[in-house]
Amino acid sequence: MRKKNTKRKQTHKKIIPLNLKSLGNRIEDYPFVEIEWLDIEGDAGWSNTKDLNKEELPVCVSKGYLLSQSKGITRIFIIRKTINMIKGVKKIVLAYSGGLDTSVILKWLQDQYNCEVVTFTADLGQKEEIEPARAKAKSAGVKEIFIEDLREEFVRDYVFPMFRANTLYEGEYLLGTSIARPLISKRLVEIAHQTGCNAISHGATGKGNDQVRFELGAYAIDPDIKIIAPWREWDLLSREKLLKYATENNIPVEMKHKSGGT
Repeated sequence: MRKKNTKRKQTHKKIIPLNLKSLGNRIEDYPFVEIEWLDIEGDAGWSNTKDLNKEELPVCVSKGYLLSQSKGITRIFIIRKTINMIKGVKKIVLAYSGGLDTSVILKWLQDQYNCEVVTFTADLGQKEEIEPARAKAKSAGVKEIFIEDLREEFVRDYVFPMFRANTLYEGEYLLGTSIARPLISKRLVEIAHQTGCNAISHGATGKGNDQVRFELGAYAIDPDIKIIAPWREWDLLSREKLLKYATENNIPVEMKHKSGGT
């Protein structure tokens, strides 16, 4: 292919929904793609260009690019990667502590799913100040904020039955934070029903047991609830990337997180 009188202008990037009918079944589980496009001045000399409405999505995914020409500009679409995101999400309730991970998750959900996010913070006797989570959520634009004292219910319905059953994890030690996950899941689903959310989200990683505890607990109450686990979807897989994302998006981060604390 011959190029003539070309001049690269600007690279753009955004995440957009795919028209799955144009793609067949090849990536039907990945309803979003990240694309970039280059605008080049003049006639780029390609013979297979075609005019497109600027809102039309790229359909030549087998080659990874699509061309369009309009008013002396050649636009080249390049599909960079598919993004595994849950379909049909309208409103989300997030298990929110106000720490680094869930603060980043809150902003990420707002941006990637482009919908309202409700936050839920549980007081289970963890001896940490939880009220600042309200201010952080409010500053992030959250309109519905739930902070609840669940200590009595936690001890009565979860801790005492655990003791009576002599429940030991792998036969060695009493269940700690894990026994709280079913209660948090229960309240997440209840708040979702109360506020009109059709999805819940949590900050458990995609490798440990906590994701299973959260999600099976939620599905046991509402099998149709959608569950978003950002650690299984995003590429922010290190503390450095989380801190960079927080800085770029003006998310307040405590010094202990910046210095490597938990």
